[in-house]
Amino acid sequence: MSLENRFTSHFCGTALTLAILALPATALAASPTSAGHDHAGAPAKLSLDAGRKWPTDAPLRQAMANIRKVMDASLHAIHEGKLATAEYVVLAGKIQGEAALFQSLWQDRVRTLVV
Repeated sequence: MSLENRFTSHFCGTALTLAILALPATALAASPTSAGHDHAGAPAKLSLDAGRKWPTDAPLRQAMANIRKVMDASLHAIHEGKLATAEYVVLAGKIQGEAALFQSLWQDRVRTLVV
């Protein structure tokens, strides 16, 4: 497999991983709290626990900050068309690593909530 094909594969895998990570949150947000219970009058209002972040926010914020840092370091070369294929492969690997780390932390958190 050529470097370009491997980069494309890594990039698509990373995008797919991030999309899959977002699915549980969107499914939970979209699911009704009880069947047949109608809130016809007023829409539900989302609120945090006294303004505090949810426990899964910290790992996600850290992973996203790390991805941003990696991308910021490569962005100029990407825009100038000077980032080599091998460097794209390394970049994709770093992004996938952050996504995998977040997924692992998220799964650990879910396990502690379920038990």
